Amino acid sequence: WHVAAFFINSSLLALLLWKRLKTWRLSQSDAPYSNMVGDEAVVVEPVSAHGGTARWSGTLMQARLADPAAPPLAPGSYVTIAEVKGNILIVIPKR
Repeated sequence: WHVAAFFINSSLLALLLWKRLKTWRLSQSDAPYSNMVGDEAVVVEPVSAHGGTARWSGTLMQARLADPAAPPLAPGSYVTIAEVKGNILIVIPKR
């Protein structure tokens, strides 16, 4: 009886909450890693429009400047993450 009661209760609950769960799931951001945008990172190896390395949340990641005309940033500089493309941070200098 316990197994049957569990199955019946789970099925009823799923049917009652189906629409609400579906709406909640679809309303979430589709952009991957959108929680990183706006966070601060520190330059570890010089970052230019062609690449470099930055540390975000204790993790070393490849980084590029959002503005291709901007001068490279030296190690120790703080940057703001503007976008994430794949596993590359697109950054702007922190002001």
